[in-house]
Amino acid sequence: MKHNGTPSELQRAIVAAQESDKSDRFRPLYELIADDLFRFVRPRVARREDALDLTQRILVELWQALPRFTYRTDKQFYGFLYTIARRQLARYYKEEKRAGRVRESDYHEPVATLEIEALNAVSLTHQALRKLSRKAQDVVILRYWHEYSFAEIGETLNISERAARVRHHRALQQLEQFVTKATS
Repeated sequence: MKHNGTPSELQRAIVAAQESDKSDRFRPLYELIADDLFRFVRPRVARREDALDLTQRILVELWQALPRFTYRTDKQFYGFLYTIARRQLARYYKEEKRAGRVRESDYHEPVATLEIEALNAVSLTHQALRKLSRKAQDVVILRYWHEYSFAEIGETLNISERAARVRHHRALQQLEQFVTKATS
């Protein structure tokens, strides 16, 4: 988004990356978006390594697509980025299914600083999230992991603010039902 007529940091990074095919011009944009992108991908796959690999694939596809991208707003850019991410995730799921791999949860990796109850809660949350439709997952992740408003979610996903609110409400109802069943 623009503030007081001056380009945003994101816009400057996009323009710099578009001006050259050299990877060093892409680095500022990479540094702005890589962590958020990873947080978008991670809850959708079982293994951390797969999330890292997918994040890199998404960034490569973004780098290749940037010359054809026309910046209007930061949120419009994120919509473009998350479209690429969803497309790469769909390819990943198709590859996993074709290879016949069982997608076991790796959320029980030992983490010294977390109590076992916290690990169980994270695991239950990820299991519940994976039960949702992809559209519902997108809304929940953007709302809670990225702290987007409903208007921002709507803009990012190319849906109305009202549709974002409805998807969010339904997703929370489904999550509550799953958690209730799992803990009783």
